Amino acid sequence: MHYTALGDSLTVGIGDSLGGFVNRSATILRHSGIPVKVQKIAKVGLTSQELLVSLQNPRTRLAIARADLITLTIGGNDLLKALEYVERTKDPSQLEMTISKFSVNLNKILQQIQLIKSATPTKNYQIRIIGLYNPVPHIPLSTAVIKKINRIICSYRSATIRCVDIYNHFSQPGSLARDLHPNAVGYQAITKQLLNSI
Repeated sequence: MHYTALGDSLTVGIGDSLGGFVNRSATILRHSGIPVKVQKIAKVGLTSQELLVSLQNPRTRLAIARADLITLTIGGNDLLKALEYVERTKDPSQLEMTISKFSVNLNKILQQIQLIKSATPTKNYQIRIIGLYNPVPHIPLSTAVIKKINRIICSYRSATIRCVDIYNHFSQPGSLARDLHPNAVGYQAITKQLLNSI
């Protein structure tokens, strides 16, 4: 199995000595007898606009073309930047603009991936979009905005595409490190939800 993981710091695996849900998932699949080759194309702080642009990179396109499984973690940095702006300016209109822009970008990202895949022999591939958890529950409006973004993510459902809903798994204390990223418990929860969706 070729596994291509695209996205932000969650895909990087920040905060986990085992490399996050990508490495954890690959290890479990290997232990079950499935040979897995992982290619991470991820960057801390990546936004949906930046991911969309990165899909023009030949290396990224080749990794997508080869992939049997593609995961996406995206949207969290779009949200955090918008929330920081609102905290500074007290202007909540930025949140709706961010949600709208994210929706457009995600649609284009998925279209690009499907276009790349349509020209390759790997037809039986799967795309999993990891939903958002709330890293900043103390910030007003964050819960409502994250739920809207998750509704957008989970509106994509087909034989190929599914969302992986992790929101409720982070509602209990103990899943987050101090820097807003998941800890080992949080990454294991994402791993479990992802593998259950395949």
